[in-house]
Amino acid sequence: MKTFVKTLSSSDVDTDASGDITVTIGDAKRIYAAIMQIEGGYVANLTGVSGNQATFRVFKEKNDGGGATALVAHTSANNIADATVIAFGE
Repeated sequence: MKTFVKTLSSSDVDTDASGDITVTIGDAKRIYAAIMQIEGGYVANLTGVSGNQATFRVFKEKNDGGGATALVAHTSANNIADATVIAFGE
């Protein structure tokens, strides 16, 4: 098993309408697991792997104005500076 690290700049971090981002690890043949760290307090949940790609759903905290907060899918790349993906595979 090998470890692969890929750093994404803000222009590479672009979520779709569901808050998903798919990252291709070019040096990997197959990914078994991956994690993503995003600057700014965002949370990334691995939703799937296929070949050398990992898909994450990105969440942010949202306050309802009454003091309650919840994590909601982040459907825009706004405010995300950089992200790092660490993938494990071959």
